[in-house]
Amino acid sequence: MKKKSIKIDWDELESAFNNRNEELVYYLDRVTGQVVLEGEGEDDFDDDEEMIDDPSAQEASQRSDSTRLYIEPPDTDELIAWMHDFLEDSAKLDSDVRGQLKEAVDDPEDVSRDSVAAWRDLGVCFVSLGVQSFDDADLGFLGRRHTAADARRAAEILCDAGFQTVSVDLIYGLEGCSPNHWRRQIESALALGVDHLSCYQLTVHEETVLGRRVASGAATELGEGELAELFFLTHELLSDAGFEGYEVSNFASAPEHRSRHNQKYWDHTPYLGLGPSAHSFAGGRRWWNQKKLRLWQKAVSEGKMPVEEEEWPTGTQSVLEALMLGFRTAAGVDLERLRARFGIDLLAENEDLVDQLCTSGHIEVDGLRLRPTLAGLAIADTLARSFSV
Repeated sequence: MKKKSIKIDWDELESAFNNRNEELVYYLDRVTGQVVLEGEGEDDFDDDEEMIDDPSAQEASQRSDSTRLYIEPPDTDELIAWMHDFLEDSAKLDSDVRGQLKEAVDDPEDVSRDSVAAWRDLGVCFVSLGVQSFDDADLGFLGRRHTAADARRAAEILCDAGFQTVSVDLIYGLEGCSPNHWRRQIESALALGVDHLSCYQLTVHEETVLGRRVASGAATELGEGELAELFFLTHELLSDAGFEGYEVSNFASAPEHRSRHNQKYWDHTPYLGLGPSAHSFAGGRRWWNQKKLRLWQKAVSEGKMPVEEEEWPTGTQSVLEALMLGFRTAAGVDLERLRARFGIDLLAENEDLVDQLCTSGHIEVDGLRLRPTLAGLAIADTLARSFSV
């Protein structure tokens, strides 16, 4: 029996919890309602046959779950205990859900010594802090509530608390972000003694405030050449500091500090999302819940799955996605697993291309794996699309 990966997404709920009484009780009741609906539904999570004999994928499914800690720890603990009992009784789960609350994400302004102590009591061992930048001008550009001083204070509290892994999220590619400016952001994070860094390139979405500012000319994006320079600088600085770039945007000071939560997305491990806007994946199907809290609550209250949309990628799309995800990691593409899942011999069908990419320094053939070089990581999606599948 494979395990469901339970992911609770609290992203749109903070405002609803300012008054933690009736609204919170109602919300938690709807979360448990969705779990009941999932438990009574078809067990799509048993359709992923390729996961059965993959211990690393199963471990990611069992242990990688993450939550944004807007709900008070006692309520979180009670909710997890209930899910454990229900899913175990309904034969949907045979592992310890309580032990799955391993990774938590939070914003600097929400970190205090009392809250950190409570998370430790819940068993959280990996904490990711959404710093984004240690520069107040950058934070203002991004519309963040915290200051650089808040970020440093929160990181220091977390590092002193004894978590197994403390991670910091940074964003590069902001307007006016020079190599020296970005270097200072990375050095600030390293000086705090964190174990893991996630360094993401700024993505501008049209429907956001920033997207509208860019569209109107009030803000500008960096060019491809400037972004490439910052990408290579990131890997150079963190490699020199002893951090392995195990994925295009993620760096760990040791293997035990890698994010298990993220691993399931790269491996196509099945996961279940609970709450508004939460995404799920299983049996080759993706679906996501209603984004609006009110619509999600209404659907669950009426005994309906709160699904807003779903998609069923074709075989070709699934192979291309597996290549894109694989080439985003230092481990690369597992050719045997690709053959077992999709019946494709990637090397045989792309022999000339593989020779060209090896000669150009973008990939390496390592036994039954295709591993991207740093130059390959920089163009992972383009690399994947160049293959015939």
